[in-house]
Amino acid sequence: MTFLKRIPFHFGAMALLGALLVGCASPAGNIDYSSDTDFNTIQRFGYLPVDDKTDPLVAERIRAAVTAQLTARGWQEVASVDAQVSGDTVAIRYQSWPESRTRDSGLTIGVGGGRSSGNTSIGGSVAIPVGDSTRMVQMVRVDMVQQGKVIWRGLDDYPISERDSPEKRTERTDNLVAGLLAQFPPQ
Repeated sequence: MTFLKRIPFHFGAMALLGALLVGCASPAGNIDYSSDTDFNTIQRFGYLPVDDKTDPLVAERIRAAVTAQLTARGWQEVASVDAQVSGDTVAIRYQSWPESRTRDSGLTIGVGGGRSSGNTSIGGSVAIPVGDSTRMVQMVRVDMVQQGKVIWRGLDDYPISERDSPEKRTERTDNLVAGLLAQFPPQ
């Protein structure tokens, strides 16, 4: 009898642990790529001009993070490229922009009442949101281009605050780019 009482707890605990492990194992960002490209032949990269909408400080952080990731893999940076490159070289284009997001979930306070009779109960509650319902994120998109077409794209975001130090912003950019490029080349 004791065994049967423990089954729901163990099952619930295992389901929660499984959900947490799956959540932790999820790849970073949104990745898309051309399945017609042999990514294993690419060994060189260069940068396309950054659009004027990207903050210059953020652009500098993104470029440094991408360069660090690719040169650590043995790739060579070339001085000048255009979107028509081919062969073992890709042109990298990146963009970044701040965006306001509505929070999907947050802390709420439940107020309610109920009545119980034996094993049956009836209840109700009202959820009152606590705190701001929006947050600011820095969107970052990295494209790899050959022959005028995007062959690989990584897109992700990280939370930003006006109080973030330059070091914190650099750390978040480095982590985001590392997460995106950890999924390159596609398998």
